[in-house]
Amino acid sequence: MPSRTRTITRRAFLSAPTALALSGALRSQPADAFAPAVFDASKNGDVAKAAVLSARHCARDGFFRIPWLPRLFEADLLADDAVLIRDTAVRVAEILARGSFDAKNFSQLELMTAPKNTHGSTRIFAVMEPLDAVVYLTLAILVAPVIEAHRIPAGDNVVHSFRFLPGDDALFDRRFNFASFLAAARGRAAAGTYVVSCDLANCYGSLANEHIAAGLGQCGTPAWQTAYIRELLAFWQHRQSPGLPVGSNASRVLAEAALIQIDNALSEAGVDFVRYVDDFRLFAADEGGAHLALEALGDIVASCGFSLNPGKTKIARYTSATADGEIAASPKPPNAAIREYRIGKALSGSGTSAKRYGETLPLNFRRAGAEEIIFHQQIVVAPETTEFLEGEPAPPSKLRRSIRRAIYGGHGEFLRAIPILLDRYPEFSAYVASALTRASAFVARDVRAHLRMQLATMLLDDKRPDFVTMKLLEILAHPDYRDRNALEQFARAHAIDPRGLCFRFALDALRNTGGVPAGLGEYFEMMDGWGRRALLADPHLRGSIRLPPGSADPFVAKLKA
Repeated sequence: MPSRTRTITRRAFLSAPTALALSGALRSQPADAFAPAVFDASKNGDVAKAAVLSARHCARDGFFRIPWLPRLFEADLLADDAVLIRDTAVRVAEILARGSFDAKNFSQLELMTAPKNTHGSTRIFAVMEPLDAVVYLTLAILVAPVIEAHRIPAGDNVVHSFRFLPGDDALFDRRFNFASFLAAARGRAAAGTYVVSCDLANCYGSLANEHIAAGLGQCGTPAWQTAYIRELLAFWQHRQSPGLPVGSNASRVLAEAALIQIDNALSEAGVDFVRYVDDFRLFAADEGGAHLALEALGDIVASCGFSLNPGKTKIARYTSATADGEIAASPKPPNAAIREYRIGKALSGSGTSAKRYGETLPLNFRRAGAEEIIFHQQIVVAPETTEFLEGEPAPPSKLRRSIRRAIYGGHGEFLRAIPILLDRYPEFSAYVASALTRASAFVARDVRAHLRMQLATMLLDDKRPDFVTMKLLEILAHPDYRDRNALEQFARAHAIDPRGLCFRFALDALRNTGGVPAGLGEYFEMMDGWGRRALLADPHLRGSIRLPPGSADPFVAKLKA
């Protein structure tokens, strides 16, 4: 049975230096004024101060790191109100201070899909309620110093993922990231070195509660914290998304606890390596050493409940590095099988239409400068839609360039085909939404009218992936494409089961384009937290909504005040 912590009362919390700072002095202090105190306190298991750091971090970076989703207004509420940060931290401390998990304090996760860099493939992200996200991150902050103390030291330049070093409301050491991982790999390789490049298959999905609890136990985290995390993860687990919730910095901290075992075993086996989360680079002087290193890693990860991703496992003889840091093989290898040794078949679709792009999907449209606009306007030949709709899927860079060319060059026919293009390339919906809204002045009025009609039809098709629907809502709420009728139809159709982020974003779109229709307020009691806060954010409806007794959500209290 987990040990219990000392109960933190509201009175005790509000009299603490951290809370006093938040309620008054914080407003006149620089953002990082209290970071050292929070860091020291987190090592001592101070729930209250860890909750403050968690709330401040969520105010700065949002409640989850999912690039596809816009910043939620709840994060802006936190960022603009030190008292709300205090009240949120108080509520988190009250939830955690008893030291044992209670399901009544949490909501189930919402699972949403977002595209991967593979045409036709998606990954599942977990979206948690704002208060739940602050609680989860508080737990991670409490155990993070102990985890960090048991990792390979940062100075060894081996492990480059999420080194815990809070400051200025940030959580991690900015010197360590994917770029530093690639730089370390280049630094360790020399001409003639054999480099194994590989990663784990479904890393977060393979991290069962037992893995996390075992990793935390080996690090020596307090029993109540380990038990609380294990029970919370069990409450959240879903057959579509086993393991750690994807998209949260808290999960990133906890994943490192489980991966310590692999790091230590590789070091004990004498393998020279660097790692970023589940990406590994192993180094050896010859072919035989490379195969031995790969076998050692395969055995170690299997013993820890993981497996290597066969489609991304290769051995190459290093000669140089390209601009993006990928290992380049010798043009004249002594044995062609060495140049790119793969385990099994590449995971490239298994009979589906999946095609790995090898490029990062663009999300945000960059506005062009005057010279670039003139350049595009001087290109008379319009981009062709047929080359994107027929044959193999086009690479993202080509489609991105064509969209830019069409917008700034005034090629209306290509722009009119965007809804058809989205049918084949739904993963481009974020970039399309960004392009159409940020450069709407360059889109002819008749083209905008055509797009408004076509995109409204797409919005009302319930077979669309949620990640596309969210971007359609964004476009149709923009002044140059606004379609209140479509937004209302969508919201009313989803009011039958008024839950989830798509319904929430529809309410946000209505609120920002004239207000949420009063009739939708009748569904308040049926809504989840996302919908309720969206209605309370509308000044026209706020006064007519009665809160159920016993509401302890500080964001709701802030909106209703």
